[in-house]
Amino acid sequence: MGSHTAAQFEAQGLSAGELAPPATPDAATRASGRLPPSAELPPSAPLNRLLPLSLSQREVWLDQRAWPGSSHLNIGGGAVLRGPLNIARLHASLQRLVDRHQALRLVPRSDGQQLLLATCPARLEVIELQEASDAEAEAAMARHWHARMAEPFELGEHPPWRFILLRAHAALHGLSIQFHHLVMDGWGTTQVMQAWSEIYQSLSQDGPA
Repeated sequence: MGSHTAAQFEAQGLSAGELAPPATPDAATRASGRLPPSAELPPSAPLNRLLPLSLSQREVWLDQRAWPGSSHLNIGGGAVLRGPLNIARLHASLQRLVDRHQALRLVPRSDGQQLLLATCPARLEVIELQEASDAEAEAAMARHWHARMAEPFELGEHPPWRFILLRAHAALHGLSIQFHHLVMDGWGTTQVMQAWSEIYQSLSQDGPA
């Protein structure tokens, strides 16, 4: 996980080099095609309706079907943020991110179809850390990131992603985003983090961090 100030998240976003290395498994890499937000969806696709998987998504789906209960198709990134962070604004900006990007409202199903939701509540999981020092807190963040990456997503109930904020204290946070490869790839993960930070920045005009 990279180290940054919260002001960096607010002012410029996190670039690909600032993210933790995407945890993209070999099987996911073999799946053809990228799945950035809104890509590969029919432009006139109706909301709240079942849609077919794209060809590249179907390859990933077949891979997951061959290994049920496996987390080998999970991908993601993370960063350590230093400095004050407005968690309410972070959550509000996440909701706007989900509202804008269809890929974050897709619910792939076990039957090989996917549901595109008209709306989806943005779930920001906030976890309070209890470590005594910043070094211990950062080590705990890394352990948590790897542990959650090993947890498989249950397909069919909710969009398969996790946005997690680990709070050590008011000036030290760990941010992690995790997806199933059915809805995102490494490039898309970077774009999501960038877009999230830009929305957060735009909301900063409404008040202090």
